[in-house]
Amino acid sequence: MSAVGESASTAVLRARGLGVDIDSITILAGVDLDVSAGEVVGVIGRNGAGKSTLLDVVAGVRRPTTGDVVAFGLEPWRHRAAVTRRVAVQAQSAALLPSLTVIETLRLFAAVHDVHRPLHDVVAQTGLDPVLGRRIAVLSGGEARRVQLAIALLPFAELVLLDEPTAAVDPAGRMLIAAIVSDLARQGVGVLLATHDMADAEQWCDRIVVLERGSVIAAGAPAELVARHRAAATVVFRVGSDAELPAVRSLVASDDLAVSIDHDGVEVRITTDDADTTLRRVTFAPGFRARDIRVLRGGLGEVFFGGPPA
Repeated sequence: MSAVGESASTAVLRARGLGVDIDSITILAGVDLDVSAGEVVGVIGRNGAGKSTLLDVVAGVRRPTTGDVVAFGLEPWRHRAAVTRRVAVQAQSAALLPSLTVIETLRLFAAVHDVHRPLHDVVAQTGLDPVLGRRIAVLSGGEARRVQLAIALLPFAELVLLDEPTAAVDPAGRMLIAAIVSDLARQGVGVLLATHDMADAEQWCDRIVVLERGSVIAAGAPAELVARHRAAATVVFRVGSDAELPAVRSLVASDDLAVSIDHDGVEVRITTDDADTTLRRVTFAPGFRARDIRVLRGGLGEVFFGGPPA
């Protein structure tokens, strides 16, 4: 699989043939990856695909079994202290002390850095001002996630690693995090994020790496990936009763037809490679009257996982 990035001159992270074995089990195999300055690269995949392990290797927490990974010209596992000065990692829940308040937590992590962003700037950026006096133990999942993100924003990093940044985050928090990721990219910071959220990946990322059982099965810009691997569209409509179904079934093969019946009538779903033709046939077909017609086209989740990856 070709690397994600195209420009060697601006790459802040480069991996070639990256592999990780843990207890004789292959977690990552032959992963190629570039992240350039100002680029947002997403890693998507099911649970166990190797996303978090990949971030661990980039952060220098884990040594690769095979292949090479270089951040700013240094191998993270070999030069972790030097790499850490330029790479920020979103803190995990286990790193937060439940008894501390939010502001105490931020001050604790800020003290680790010789130079860091002003706390009030980070607090404003992450919307944490209303909860500064609360203990970590009583925060909601979304609030705790924003504390973890704030910790990653404290240093003047050139590469930021985010692991499921919107997990347990409400819609308002999601918009806030989207703005933060966009701001980082505008400032020339590279962002590598692992996410289950296909909508986030499509909207936020310049490029995406799709992991399946530790291997890259696709890589590229979101729109390119969807176009290249487009799943069949689904034409969805309703008819008044099941008495109309024989006429519907005469239009398509049975394997492409799904029917569900509820209090509002009968919903019909037709899977097709030619949505426009199917739409015309449904609209003007004799024998039944289709209503509430809509077309569902596959995004990243549907293309690679048949829905959101579990």
